Amino acid sequence: MPTLPLLSWFRRDVRHQVALVLVAVWVAAIAHFRDPRTFFIPLATIIVGTLAAAAYFRWRGRPQFPSSALVTSLLVGLNLSPWESVGPILAAVVIGGASKFLRWPIRRHWFNPAAFGIVVAGVLFGLPGAWWAVSWSWIPSAILLIGMIPILRRLRRLWLPTTFLIVYTGWIGLVVGEIGPALRQLVDGTVLLFALVMLPEPVASPANRAWKYVFGALVAGLVIAVSVGQKLLPIPIEAFLLSLLLANAIAALVQAWMNWRARAGGKSAQDGSITGIPTKLDTKSLKPLV
Repeated sequence: MPTLPLLSWFRRDVRHQVALVLVAVWVAAIAHFRDPRTFFIPLATIIVGTLAAAAYFRWRGRPQFPSSALVTSLLVGLNLSPWESVGPILAAVVIGGASKFLRWPIRRHWFNPAAFGIVVAGVLFGLPGAWWAVSWSWIPSAILLIGMIPILRRLRRLWLPTTFLIVYTGWIGLVVGEIGPALRQLVDGTVLLFALVMLPEPVASPANRAWKYVFGALVAGLVIAVSVGQKLLPIPIEAFLLSLLLANAIAALVQAWMNWRARAGGKSAQDGSITGIPTKLDTKSLKPLV
């Protein structure tokens, strides 16, 4: 049976499927808040982010649909409060897209673009991360779990959020001394949007070899360290996003060192050697995660 071109295009690239999950979260938030800003501000981030990326691709002579920019724009729009000034929110989208140009010496971008844009905009404009679209009910959590777990299984990246959640919820349980508050983190919309969407981003977050077990735990450890540090020295940056950027930087530096060693040994360094997960997948060749 022939596949419709639009359906084939949607199935071929998992970024479109992630975008659909985020749109479902957005629609649920619009229905809950019933405020026009919850529709128009995220829509503005999508328009600005995708048009800027499309213009860049066209300028480079490689016109294509800006799938990554769409996901980045949605994440920024669903995180930063639509009741804040629109200018800094749109600046966060542009800053996040521009962060992809930081590629030397690893030939891939260093940081999660959405996290980078939100953090830098927060520092420049005093704009706090709000996670507004997922922090109001269990409904966004259900959408994220149902939508993202099959995607992460296909990408073979489910270990990243799993190890993160194990370490993070374990720490919560030890601090509080009760298992209930720790288990509630597993259905918290903020934690799940971070763990299931932002943490396993395919380029800046490594997920092959030992990294698929280590990276999520590394991010959780940094969240714990940053959270403790903020009690001693207040830092006006959201702990989840700052920790993800620090872990991205550590992974990039490790890859740069590995590439340098390969060149010094007379071997060709493989581009993306610790992150080699494609965004376009042959679904027939994928094996279930075990």
